[in-house]
Parts: sequence; C-alpha cells; structure tokens
Amino acid sequence: MKRKLNLIVLLVVLLVSTTIMFAQKTSEVEFTYDNSGNRTIRQIVNLKIAEETTHDTIKPKSTYQTNYAEVIADQKVSIFPNPTAGMFKVVIDNYQENQNISIYLHTVSGILIHEIKETTAVSQIDIRNRENGAYILTVIIAGKRKTWKIIKN
Repeated sequence: MKRKLNLIVLLVVLLVSTTIMFAQKTSEVEFTYDNSGNRTIRQIVNLKIAEETTHDTIKPKSTYQTNYAEVIADQKVSIFPNPTAGMFKVVIDNYQENQNISIYLHTVSGILIHEIKETTAVSQIDIRNRENGAYILTVIIAGKRKTWKIIKN
C-alpha cells in the first residue's frame, strides 16, 4: 500500500514539473554588455504579446500563434509565428541598411545552428529539418541584445 502511494506521488510530481517546464515563458532575463563584452546590467523583462505585424512583405495569417515584439536600440523587433512548424520571421521595423544587426539561433544546449550577419527588414528562418523542441533566438542591434525562446512543434 505504501509503495503504491509513493508511486502515485512520484507520478504527480513528474506531471506537475513537466507541465511547468513546458509552460509558455512570460518573462526573460536581459543582459547589457559594455564594449569589451563584459556584462554590466541584468534585468528581468516581461514579454508582451504584440499586435499582428503589418509590413509590406508580410501578410499575417490567423494561424499565427503568437507575435512577440520588443524594442532593441529604438528598433521594434517582431518574431512570429511562435510556436512554429519550422518557418518563422524576424521583422525589424524602421530598418536601415547600414545598421549593425545580427541574428543567432542556438539549441538549448548552446550549439549555434543558424546565423544571419547581414540582415534585411524581414529575415525568414527555416528550422523544418530540426527536431521539435525549444531553441534560443538572439537578436543584437547596436550592441544591445534580446533573446527569445522559439518552440518548434
């Protein structure tokens, strides 16, 4: 009887911890770095669900799950759809050609799987050939960086 009770408790704990682990993230930690690459500021940022992006080359569809938008160095950056089936876009409003913008996509274990050094106003990233799961997207504009968790279903 005691063994059954222990097994039930263990299953409940596993179910709860799995649910918490896969719950949608509503905040993230943002870091600011100096010119030497040393971290100077750490702050917690609450993620906001943004309105659908309207851009000349993008026609948002009702099938888009979520459109995240943040401001980095006075530039609005939108990422959608997230979760994704394998293709998602990074849109930079007020994009200017001579800006120093980089986009990196890593696995959760830190392996770089996609890098864009010469961006455009709309960058499309294809991870259809990758496994389902979580990925980390980092956008750096003028030395300021933001990260997002990208979910591939």
